[in-house]
Amino acid sequence: MKLRKIGKIESGQDVAIYGEYLFDFVAHGVCLGECSVYKTADITLNGGDECEPISKFTLDKTDVIIPHCNSACFGNEFYEEGDEFPLLYLNVYNNYHNCDVRNEGICCVYRLMRDGVNFKSELVQLIEVGFVENTELWKSSPGREDRRPYGNFIIDRENGKYYGYVARDKNQTTRYFSFDIPKARDGEFDGRFGIRLKTLTEADINYHFDGEHTYMQGGCVHNGLIYSVSGGRNNPEIRVIDPITKTQKFG
Repeated sequence: MKLRKIGKIESGQDVAIYGEYLFDFVAHGVCLGECSVYKTADITLNGGDECEPISKFTLDKTDVIIPHCNSACFGNEFYEEGDEFPLLYLNVYNNYHNCDVRNEGICCVYRLMRDGVNFKSELVQLIEVGFVENTELWKSSPGREDRRPYGNFIIDRENGKYYGYVARDKNQTTRYFSFDIPKARDGEFDGRFGIRLKTLTEADINYHFDGEHTYMQGGCVHNGLIYSVSGGRNNPEIRVIDPITKTQKFG
């Protein structure tokens, strides 16, 4: 695999692209829940210099839950007829790692709206893994012994699949789960968040399998393959996983 640098944007977590817009989610320091929006065509015009965003906005309901946006992607369902953008999925990841309730295994689902270059979001659903304490499935050890038991969540738009994957320290593996994508109005109303909460149970698992252990960063699905970015500043890596054959193709 060969990579070619085409431009530079603001430092953040993961990004999601739909149509002519790139959404860069900044979820660190004092910028929790912020998004910078770029025109994709603008990013390649600066000769490698950093591109300026056309707009910025703060995600909806950051007073009740804030995604870390370690994974960000668009789905294939439009919340309302006539919406310009399909639903957007952002994971909570480790934003609450020092809290009593760490919100492990949770993904936030947003509706995006645009008026010119002014964007806003509406939090419409949460999707949670209901078996995060099951050490035979999700965590590899009880309590808080695993370093990163939070999970990345990405969408295969073409095949209607919702993938979750988590690092399991005791086993030194990353476990991948396949689910069908929940519908936006699935789940029960949860008064803590003022929206629907869809809980995925063990019965919702299509299948799962293990791959190489990694401390994951961003991820996406392209042509049915999972592209998982991992590592820190000094050892960035990309793994390409085929969830059908349950094998790692590159990385």
